[in-house]
Amino acid sequence: MTPATHLASTLRPTAARLTKAAAVAAIVLATTAPACPPPPAVASPNLLCFPQATGVPNVGAASPLIDGRLSGLTPTPEFGWTSSFRYTFGNGTMVPDAAVQGIRDASNLYLSFEVNGASSPDIKDGVLIVFRPTNGVPANDRRIFIAPFQQGIALPAGPQPPTTVQYWVDSTGDAWNNPSVAAGQAVSSPAFLQNNIKVQQSLTTWWMEVKIPIVAGGTNGIANKGMDTGINFPPNGDFGFYFDILDHPAMGYIEHAWPGQGLTVGGIAAPGTNTPSSGSWGRGSLGGIQCNGVSFAWDDIEIQHPQSVNAVPPDVISVNQANRFTVTPHNATVNAAGTFIEALDVDATFKIANFGISGAGNLGDFANIPTGAQTNGNYTVPVPPSNFVQGSVLIPSSPDWSLNGPQQMQYAVPNDHQCVLVELNSNATTPKTIFLNQSVTRNMDFRTTMSPYREAVQISAGRKRTEDSDFVLVTRSYNTPLDAKWSIALEGAQQVSPGVYTLRVKAGSPGRIGTTTEPPAVAIPSQEIRVPPNAGADGRGVPIQVRSGDLITLILEGSMQVRGDKTFAGPGGAVIKADRELRPALLAPRAGGFNNVGAVIGAWNGDFKEKAVMIGGARTLKVPTGVESLVLAINDTQAGFREHTGEGFRAQVIATPLEPYMALTDSTILRKPSAEPLHIQLGANLPTMVTCGYRKTGRKISVNGVVDDLLEKGGCFGYQFNRIGR
Repeated sequence: MTPATHLASTLRPTAARLTKAAAVAAIVLATTAPACPPPPAVASPNLLCFPQATGVPNVGAASPLIDGRLSGLTPTPEFGWTSSFRYTFGNGTMVPDAAVQGIRDASNLYLSFEVNGASSPDIKDGVLIVFRPTNGVPANDRRIFIAPFQQGIALPAGPQPPTTVQYWVDSTGDAWNNPSVAAGQAVSSPAFLQNNIKVQQSLTTWWMEVKIPIVAGGTNGIANKGMDTGINFPPNGDFGFYFDILDHPAMGYIEHAWPGQGLTVGGIAAPGTNTPSSGSWGRGSLGGIQCNGVSFAWDDIEIQHPQSVNAVPPDVISVNQANRFTVTPHNATVNAAGTFIEALDVDATFKIANFGISGAGNLGDFANIPTGAQTNGNYTVPVPPSNFVQGSVLIPSSPDWSLNGPQQMQYAVPNDHQCVLVELNSNATTPKTIFLNQSVTRNMDFRTTMSPYREAVQISAGRKRTEDSDFVLVTRSYNTPLDAKWSIALEGAQQVSPGVYTLRVKAGSPGRIGTTTEPPAVAIPSQEIRVPPNAGADGRGVPIQVRSGDLITLILEGSMQVRGDKTFAGPGGAVIKADRELRPALLAPRAGGFNNVGAVIGAWNGDFKEKAVMIGGARTLKVPTGVESLVLAINDTQAGFREHTGEGFRAQVIATPLEPYMALTDSTILRKPSAEPLHIQLGANLPTMVTCGYRKTGRKISVNGVVDDLLEKGGCFGYQFNRIGR
């Protein structure tokens, strides 16, 4: 086996709390989507709003410090990105492909870029940003291309300016895509951009922060664009906005474009010649209109088994009991005055695809679940009840899916875990429901195994594809000390370099490979907690001692009867609509509490009124400042508690200090949970392996003069280890 490429931190190492130990056995929490394809694009308003920077009171400056670090731990913490928008290019695992943040103050607009999985950050990476400050006036359009790094030259550990910045104005007739005319000739490194951009890199992740001055007047025109000193973003309303991150994970380029259209087809595509027309751009806003919206992540998707007497994990399709698919979207919508408002008439569609990389886009293998694929509940997603809690609602598939005879054979072990795709939609018009993202995938499986861990996976380009496909498979490891050694092998694929493999897949016929993962011998601090069916009935619950700033991952299993009519619930709870009137449940109704009956919830310092959070089947949290305990309880009303019977739930609690290497792929875990409702990626403090697949498209892209294949994202799979050793 070949040692997997491990992320090397450029942040100051701290004493490792995950200590080396003998590896005897491992329980694998594979909630990181074994090989889900990326979700297909779904129509949305395509609006990203830049909120006013507030920072954190008594901590530091309100606006971001442009140093390439994103709320970093060194040299001193800064929280200028608090409450920024965050758009994530997810892949079904805890390690997103990329994430973009935006915020503003009175004088500047700020953007940040976090890109994971790069082969080695160098000249093959770049970011294209386009603005239309004045709607309907292409002569005032701006295009920026940033090349963060140089070829083959490693940057120092600290933040650095970008290698080059190119700047164009005036997209009239898309002439700026023609380098033979004046509009297509860039000015290099204008001062208002070059002096306000910083980049930083690790081995396979890179970061970039950008500050753009807000000015009153428009551009000085094509001939004098080098004299521009900023961009005249409107203080109210919207403006045109587009970006495309060009990343080079291995053996080719991939694009992370928003709102979705990458570089246009034609010859060898390049940012300066193939920028899509304005009809493919989205919108940005500094305020004065309805903003933000509804969002959800891969770990907001679960399967419930409401008729289960025995425990069935919330990540498994049961062949002999009813299956109820659920999703929990979160709402941060504000009106034109900046006041939180409800998101109306939200419904979901649930789809599944076989285990393994299942193909991307319209040729992928996703199909509706056989029953209850489309919900019709017209759910309202409430406003956030506090800074600690997101406004959320549980949306179930209906009716439940009980497998027939042929389906029981089709989904028997090992096919009982599937990639699950959820698409949200709304018909609301007054006000219109805005979605930050409308489709997310998650694969659902837990595994218990001896170390090393072995499993066969399916690799497909989509059963509808008519030609053979060449795949590039890239494997990475995360969330362990910098000197920890991983060993990962993909049997059946051809290794071309450390952590990089190739595989040819026949048209319409998925291939299979074997995976062998041996995690480093690290000890994971863990304790076992029992949550009885009456936990919280006395208002006290089950306390767990915690330390401010730590990361806590909770993994629960079990089942209990929550109503006398034989309604059972797993740790994610059950939807009992009649209980909407039986308030108050322990979890505030505005946080979705009335339809998570029987769910495991928690409250910081036992404050269920203001600081309750949903735990469900698994959750990772960051302990706020001043908190000494997390109290676990069952969510229900006093009347409901009297009907509870059964064993309750078993919880594994993994509490670790927040180490710098845990923040390499998601900077939000460094922020203050008391200042905003943070969504910490599930398993952010657990050793993690992720493998991603990319299909060669046959097209070529040139970035900074380097030509290589254009790759299509096919999906990722991975494993999180919540026990290593006895």
